Amino acid sequence: MNSRTWPAVVGGVLFAAAGAPAWGESGVGSVAFVGQLAVSMLGGGLLLLAVIVIARSVRVGALGRWGFGLVVAGLIAHLVGTVLGAVGAGLASVAHSVVGVVSGPVWMLAHLGYIGTTLVGIAAWRAGSVPRPVAVALITCAPVVLVGVPAGLALASAAGTVVSDSVAWVATELQFGLVWLLVGVVRSRPTVGSPAEVPVG
Repeated sequence: MNSRTWPAVVGGVLFAAAGAPAWGESGVGSVAFVGQLAVSMLGGGLLLLAVIVIARSVRVGALGRWGFGLVVAGLIAHLVGTVLGAVGAGLASVAHSVVGVVSGPVWMLAHLGYIGTTLVGIAAWRAGSVPRPVAVALITCAPVVLVGVPAGLALASAAGTVVSDSVAWVATELQFGLVWLLVGVVRSRPTVGSPAEVPVG
């Protein structure tokens, strides 16, 4: 792991961990609340840095450029939404509601990261710039969200919130973080066919 790829690896782990149901419903200002906030911000920030570096270090076609742009936009929205959520949690009821109204659309925009990851995966598959399993993982990012999140919601009444939250986490933060971690691992091995040497798209 080198200086250009470690943000993807470390950021991927932290991003995945930040959404884990194991954090529970922690109170504002508690150790768990502050810890989850810090992990979420650090993970999102490192992934944002990693994606920008990766996008600049490879030649990409139009599809790849759109994909990277959407991932960057999604990660920025994730960071803004995390900050708004933390600020809103400590405000009085009226102010909290106002922040909640603002943060809703921001969190929706964060999902652009999943769509962008799928587009990057398609471009990488076409160019053969990453191993096929990694390209498949990138491509399936958005479809997994589209299937997993509704499945998690559907399981809430039948299996309980723990199962529901776990399914939703696997379909969102966990798989997103691990996919970009894989990209970081692949890029840490500069062999023929790696994204560092072969154009994407």
